[in-house]
Amino acid sequence: MAHLVSTTEHDILALGHGISSVLPEKYGSDLLIFTPRGLFGMQRKKFPEDFFASLGDGRLARELALMNQLDFSMLVPEGRPKFDNDGYLLSEGNSKWTRQSLRNILRSAKIQHGVDVEWSEDLQDTIAIACEMELYLK
Repeated sequence: MAHLVSTTEHDILALGHGISSVLPEKYGSDLLIFTPRGLFGMQRKKFPEDFFASLGDGRLARELALMNQLDFSMLVPEGRPKFDNDGYLLSEGNSKWTRQSLRNILRSAKIQHGVDVEWSEDLQDTIAIACEMELYLK
């Protein structure tokens, strides 16, 4: 089955994965898959830059709220956080984000919005997760 990919997701589309559509954005998703069990949507965020930018400008909150319409939904941060010995996120400049504060943000996706969270290593891994979910939901 073809995946519908948001028109803004140029790197996924460049790989030839999916069909360009505005429909995923209606559901706060970058990727939308129609499965026998229902509609699955995925929102990916490159970590840390896009993830934190979307927190700051309200995109993530808006997207998570829209994903409530889906039967199954997942937030996929791409990349892995690294923390110093005191539990603060390593990033350019001084980070205010701790391991706990990051975990709590991700917990709120599930608890407040019903959106699962699964980390991926990179874009290829994100696409693999989408394909795995499609098979899982058959």
